[in-house]
Amino acid sequence: MESLQTFILSGCSNLFWFPEIDCKMDCLKTLDLSGCYRVGFLPESLQLAEFLEELDLSETAITKPPSFIFRLKNLKFLSFNGCKGSSSKFRQNLPSLFKKFQRGKTNSMALMLPSLSGLSSLTKLKLRDCNLCEGDIPTDISCLSSLVILNLSSNNFISLPDSLTRLSKLKNLQLMNCRRLKYLPELPTSTISVSIDDCASLELIAYLPKVGNSRDGVHIIGTNCYRLAENINALTLLKKHLKVFAHSREKFDIIIPGSEIPEWFSHQRVDSSIKLPLPLNIRNDSQWMGVALCCNFAGGDSSGDEEIWCNAVIHCGEPRRLGEVPIHLGKSFNQPIKNDHLFLRYWGREVLYPYSLENECGESETENTSTPDCSNQECDELELSFDYDARGKGVGVKKCGVGIVYEKDLEDVQLTTEKHMNQSRAQIE
Repeated sequence: MESLQTFILSGCSNLFWFPEIDCKMDCLKTLDLSGCYRVGFLPESLQLAEFLEELDLSETAITKPPSFIFRLKNLKFLSFNGCKGSSSKFRQNLPSLFKKFQRGKTNSMALMLPSLSGLSSLTKLKLRDCNLCEGDIPTDISCLSSLVILNLSSNNFISLPDSLTRLSKLKNLQLMNCRRLKYLPELPTSTISVSIDDCASLELIAYLPKVGNSRDGVHIIGTNCYRLAENINALTLLKKHLKVFAHSREKFDIIIPGSEIPEWFSHQRVDSSIKLPLPLNIRNDSQWMGVALCCNFAGGDSSGDEEIWCNAVIHCGEPRRLGEVPIHLGKSFNQPIKNDHLFLRYWGREVLYPYSLENECGESETENTSTPDCSNQECDELELSFDYDARGKGVGVKKCGVGIVYEKDLEDVQLTTEKHMNQSRAQIE
């Protein structure tokens, strides 16, 4: 089978071993053994598949990671996920044989991590539920120079190494259900999505996203992070990040526990939709930064995937809809969202008005003509509607609010934030 490119054995629960390889297998790109919980090792001859790009060893009985793995220089995707908390009936009823091997797998995983440092082509690494404890993540993880997605969910470490900041291409960090994690440090400037759902001990976030990294915006999803919500309120967290996002084209999302929409959101309504008249000629106001919105929602008994939508329309002549995609709140191994949460979003002025004033008024401006006069036009109106889909017994959106953001709104944020962070960091230490 020298021409074989993709070999998928996922869910072969009676398979005991993977065969020896007696040819080079230059064409093999994908090997998926996920769910083969009786397979306890891989043959050394697999290193002959030197052009392997994807290797999925999730939910296997491999207690000692293959010694040749660091030689797979073309490897782009590696998954060594455990099984705890998986949703399918098959995984929930794994035999005791698998659980025995899983216990032996944990320490070996920590020993394996340093050997991954040579995988310069690796873009996605999944180490969910590998029982990684404090100090198990090596500092030389920063050598994974191509890493884009890192999943460390459902592990037992308390902190993350500062060397994560040197993962210059990291965009997505998943820390869901890391219930002992107390502190989220500064992350690479490339990081645009951080999932911290069910991090029950998390108290402090030092992560500040940087502008200009993605037109999809930046997301911090913290459902069921109640200790974090006690330590810093949602509005302070939003304003802290708005200091970085002044005049950005990007949007910024935060989800955190909370039941009351802050009074700072000047327009509020007990409903799932709201309209906000924008000040006339707001686009010429140099102090105007953008618009912040907030809604209060509550989940139900569902522990499956849950979504929240924010639909926005600007009424100015022809209605203009801002393209939106749902934010996924739940994963199959997370806790259900039972209590109230706040969803906060910021849109920079360039998101709301991505084209020029001249085009908006239907005229062009040249050196010999004056600026188009739009003063006789009616002011624009921003209409927002929220939709929460729990795919179960969801309570839905209770109320919502919106506010116009000016530079003066952020004047006192930096001093307050620094004082709060210093106090919190001292308590954690």
